[in-house]
Amino acid sequence: RFGVNFRDRNIRFGVNFRDRNKRSGVSLRIRNTIIRVSLRDKNMRFGVSLRIRNTRFGVSLRDRNTIFRVSLRDRNIRFGVSLRIRNTMFRVSLRDKNMRFGVSLRIRNKRFWVSLRDRNRRFGVNFRDRNIRFGVNFRDRNKRSGVSLRIR
Repeated sequence: RFGVNFRDRNIRFGVNFRDRNKRSGVSLRIRNTIIRVSLRDKNMRFGVSLRIRNTRFGVSLRDRNTIFRVSLRDRNIRFGVSLRIRNTMFRVSLRDKNMRFGVSLRIRNKRFWVSLRDRNRRFGVNFRDRNIRFGVNFRDRNKRSGVSLRIR
């Protein structure tokens, strides 16, 4: 176990380097401006993150085994863009938490999925292509109305 720590409590500045059982990590923290940059490797798990908490802004890049993730978030406007690749699964999502609006694109193996959701009105549009299966769904949960088209 190897550890090097550098800290200045007056300005609250810290740099950490750690290697614990082949787990390495490098982090940089500035608490007054609350800026954090971290680099992590935990058992073939790789992560790079940048966080600014005053503006509540975050950028993260993660690779865990075969899991790849890129996310961009701004908590003031509650906006998020994420890209995920898990094995043969691909996902792109766009979210706005104030309006509770979401657009997602998913590709799993040969399965294709596009969804559009509005959680305030409980509105959903789904487009699916799973191998030779095709589906379009339109739903309004308040009125409990639905329109669906399926070709299998």
